[in-house]
Amino acid sequence: MGTLAGANPAARTACSQWTVHDLVAHLAAGAKENADLIEDALAGRPARETRAFAEREAVFVAMPDEQLRRELIDQTGRKLAAVEELAARGPDATYQFTGRPFSATMAHTHGRSEAAIHRWDIAGDDETSMELLSAPELTRHAVEILNTLPILCEAPLSRARVAQVRKLRIVLRSPDQPDVVMDINPDSAWFELADIDQPADGDAVVETDPAHRLLSIWGRRTPLHPVTVIADPKLWASVASVLWDATP
Repeated sequence: MGTLAGANPAARTACSQWTVHDLVAHLAAGAKENADLIEDALAGRPARETRAFAEREAVFVAMPDEQLRRELIDQTGRKLAAVEELAARGPDATYQFTGRPFSATMAHTHGRSEAAIHRWDIAGDDETSMELLSAPELTRHAVEILNTLPILCEAPLSRARVAQVRKLRIVLRSPDQPDVVMDINPDSAWFELADIDQPADGDAVVETDPAHRLLSIWGRRTPLHPVTVIADPKLWASVASVLWDATP
């Protein structure tokens, strides 16, 4: 919330299609949707489909910014309370979100990931962003969530199709962490988390720091962090397109 306090609602963010106001609407709508779905599960009501981004965000985008920011606080509070109650029911308690079961632990990690990524979208490469984005558990979560939510524009198959890349294996490497592999084939694509003691093989190896690697997994990049690409120069354009140019 501290980052938002000084942010101009009309300012552009690292998500090219969003202003700060749009991003806050996205967060508020997501918190409400999760709170609603968890509360339904806790009450024993039938699960429903998760509403699409445009449907759930429209009412929040239309709000004056001051009201929107109050809604973000209120809806986030609802979600956190619901997640806490879900956790109290044990590790097997879940709710349906985007077509897959979410536990309280996954919901908590997803919230941390979303907060870290979208904070960077607003604040950029400050010390806090780098600390938050470097957490290894957020990289593990990104691999799992992007493999199981193909509707996201950041999902590997979506990016491969936008980039028109049919076959490519990219190794994303950071010091003292297991490699992450983006494996693209003609009809499928996915992320893999390698064993830390066994470096992965690929058509291209992209070396960067852990924070920038997480941004890359989510289709973002910053010129302030060094990147080394080890590959045939003929593949450089495809690597860049899939990693950084195929998402809004």
